[in-house]
Amino acid sequence: MANLRAAIRLIFGLLLSALGTAAFAQESNGPSGSALPTAQAVKSCMSSRRSAECLDSLFADALKKHSTLEILQLIERYEAGFLDTLAGIDKAQQGAAQKLRRYAKIYADVLRANRMCLCGMLASDYATLPKPMRERVRHFFDENERWLARVLEEGRKTGQLAFKGAPIELARMIVASLEGAMMLARSYGEPPRFDAAAERVIAELEARKSV
Repeated sequence: MANLRAAIRLIFGLLLSALGTAAFAQESNGPSGSALPTAQAVKSCMSSRRSAECLDSLFADALKKHSTLEILQLIERYEAGFLDTLAGIDKAQQGAAQKLRRYAKIYADVLRANRMCLCGMLASDYATLPKPMRERVRHFFDENERWLARVLEEGRKTGQLAFKGAPIELARMIVASLEGAMMLARSYGEPPRFDAAAERVIAELEARKSV
């Protein structure tokens, strides 16, 4: 029970960070008349010295009224929005390298909005999450890797990209690189760190064409 309560506190705090205040407020005030705390109250707790105790008190009532399923639905909506963005990149019918740059820009835009990838942040506390939530986090990354692998394979077939090995292996490396670069860039408060790392990964794929 303690782990579940810690996980739910963490998830609500991360939702504020990942989705932003306006989106969080919209999710929190649905037709069911939920008793979730306001986004500003959560933000205040997250920045306090005793954030755990603050969130415990803040969500005492919410924890009685909201199920794991409802939290999962929030994560699923986050994933659906991310995948919709990837579908939009596909519709643009651009080259593989440009698709990769637009993919990296999703992370860059979130970083510049002073937010983080929700599933990336959840993964850092993976052991505290209930099994259904762990599965949703893995599903998010699986979907990202499948999309990237397809783009990479298309790029190799058309001669736009050159790399050795299976596309899925490179896709996993790209996701790991971008998630890590995002966390470091935020730690330093320097989004250009992320931009440089992302561009290096993509440019090296293009540069190998001439090798």
